[in-house]
Amino acid sequence: MFYDDVYNKDELNQKVTEYVAMGYKVKNRTFNYVKLVKDDFSWVILVILILFLFPIGIIYYFVKNGNKEEIIIRVKDVAPANVSSNAVKYCVKCGGAIASEESKFCPECGIEIN
Repeated sequence: MFYDDVYNKDELNQKVTEYVAMGYKVKNRTFNYVKLVKDDFSWVILVILILFLFPIGIIYYFVKNGNKEEIIIRVKDVAPANVSSNAVKYCVKCGGAIASEESKFCPECGIEIN
């Protein structure tokens, strides 16, 4: 289980969108908390392995079926000094506030913003 802290609800929604784009599914959501789960288990792969390589198919079932990545994103109570209330979006690397939609680089860490 992995925890990811954010500083407001807009940043929470942005993080959830990013993780959903990476294949995670929302399992539980409240106003200040989101639990995401990514399941790498594939029934197609299991059937193919059982048909051609039976022992490996059984091993795949027990290893992958119980192996789910979980991420909990929660809103922290206090924002750090580098997060402003007029932020348009937040940097995906450092979480720094980006005040303008036209910004090409993060003001905190300097990476290029898409």
